Amino acid sequence: MNTTPNPDRDKLDRLLDETLKDFPEMQAPESLLGNVMARVAEEEEKQQLSWFARLQWPVVAVSAIFIFFATYFGDDAVRAIMTSLNTEQYAGDIQNVNVFIQLIGTVLSAAAKVVNLVPSVILYSVIFLVIGISSFSCAGLNTVHFRLTRNSNLLSNHL
Repeated sequence: MNTTPNPDRDKLDRLLDETLKDFPEMQAPESLLGNVMARVAEEEEKQQLSWFARLQWPVVAVSAIFIFFATYFGDDAVRAIMTSLNTEQYAGDIQNVNVFIQLIGTVLSAAAKVVNLVPSVILYSVIFLVIGISSFSCAGLNTVHFRLTRNSNLLSNHL
């Protein structure tokens, strides 16, 4: 920030301030309040709709195109994956590895586009649910494993 005084700038500031003070205060048109309130009510109604109902047509069109291409080229993609996984036929051929990497990149890019269509609240809820179920499943399996190994040790000591 420049703190040195500038007489030309100060003069311009004073002139601008005096000019703006001379303007009469303007009133808003009568229809402005009605238009603003109608817009607020419209946005409120839109917020109460489900995420699917709030989708715009380009999002729906992109989803439909993605589903079309996924179903149309789905068998080709599976065939390409299966042939690239057949290492006996293409042993040492680096080109197939590159094709496989590009295919995985395309699939991940398409998945990222679909995930971007899902609202973040739903996405985070699903992630939290998966992590929670996994954690409880691991804890339950560890408890069963502990009890089975502990009981077998107790039984072997008594026999």
